[in-house]
Amino acid sequence: MTEGQVAAREWRMLPAEQVRTLARQLIDVEPMLHQAEAAQILARLGWRPGADGGRIRSVMLVDSGLGLTGYPGKLWLDREDRSRVASISAAVCDNVTPPTPAAAPFLRDAFALATRALAESFGPPTHAESGEDPEVSWRMEVLTLTLRTSPTTVTLVLERNSDLDLAAEMSAYEQP
Repeated sequence: MTEGQVAAREWRMLPAEQVRTLARQLIDVEPMLHQAEAAQILARLGWRPGADGGRIRSVMLVDSGLGLTGYPGKLWLDREDRSRVASISAAVCDNVTPPTPAAAPFLRDAFALATRALAESFGPPTHAESGEDPEVSWRMEVLTLTLRTSPTTVTLVLERNSDLDLAAEMSAYEQP
């Protein structure tokens, strides 16, 4: 390598079966949302708190144990009782920081692979948004799984429909 060259980094994305397993694990803990403390959910998932304690206001950064870089998991804490978990997110690929144009094809590939894997398990998405940071969702009876892209990673999010519906209702009132 000559001076000025940057070593290429091989970013990692979860294989399709691991994405499907992750989705099933998240679905399995849905009944614990708003009921259980973070430690209980971490134990059920087999995840660990971040090395530095990992709390940022209403988010707990965690290690999902999937071998991905950064803090690949997040527990979003309940607004009224910050000891309880409201939703969970987990990366399906490495966190590419700082964001670079070279990472864009990798993130598109990770999103496409995870979307196909989830569609094989849950059918076609019930909602899709295209654009620079696309997302797809599978709304089920009581929960929604959403696959989101950002400039640095692709994340699978588990939320209760009741929380999403309340947020949409509140948003409608805030519109001028």
